Amino acid sequence: SQPRPLSIATVSAGNFNLQLDVKGYGTHSGNRGPSIRAGGEGNAAGVNAVEKAILVVQALQQLEQEWGITKSHPAFPAGIFSMVPGVFHGDAGVPSVGYLAESATIGYLVWYPPNEGPEAVKAEIERHVHHAAQLDSWLRQNPPRFRWESHWPVFDTPADHPLVKLLVADRADVLGEIPAGLPQTHSFNAVCDASFIAAKGIPVVAMGPGDLRCAHAVNEYVDLAEIASCARILARTIVGWCGAA
Repeated sequence: SQPRPLSIATVSAGNFNLQLDVKGYGTHSGNRGPSIRAGGEGNAAGVNAVEKAILVVQALQQLEQEWGITKSHPAFPAGIFSMVPGVFHGDAGVPSVGYLAESATIGYLVWYPPNEGPEAVKAEIERHVHHAAQLDSWLRQNPPRFRWESHWPVFDTPADHPLVKLLVADRADVLGEIPAGLPQTHSFNAVCDASFIAAKGIPVVAMGPGDLRCAHAVNEYVDLAEIASCARILARTIVGWCGAA
């Protein structure tokens, strides 16, 4: 089921910022014909890095489809673990269409499940791209370069942790009981600073106003009523957890 307002999230995905650099052989765009047509010079006439980078994107889209089956977690909706090609740039050193691109870079955000190790996920991606590169005469000799620029780890607090139980009860006091048969907690389908607190051995739970469907969008907004309700819930939990009178 979809997370409801002020859902209590006990587990998050992890992510990587991956930059993939693809090398080409930049020459005048008039060389495109002999570089790609039968009877031409092939790679010796020029190699368009943009098109070679598209081959890499297609390979990772294939792997992403496999992830829809192979990567899952009971707390998360199906298909959430994915690879987002959010940035694509290629040129010959100048922003002109008069050349075959000398280089191209694809920027990815990779979402992986909390029940898999980050190093294994990285190795799987690199292995898949390597195998795809073997099918291309240029990429076989000039493999894409991986730059794993950042890693955001997961957090995963057991749903039966006393902190979670207390927050669930306090939410019910303010907003009413969640109907029987529906989940009391949800996954956090993004990342937040709770991961770094959890890494210090401190139990964490994420809860707050807002909706991921409009997060970082031009119309991003928060319902003011949710802010007030969240404050009431957190006040109860802080007092209960800290043992204040």
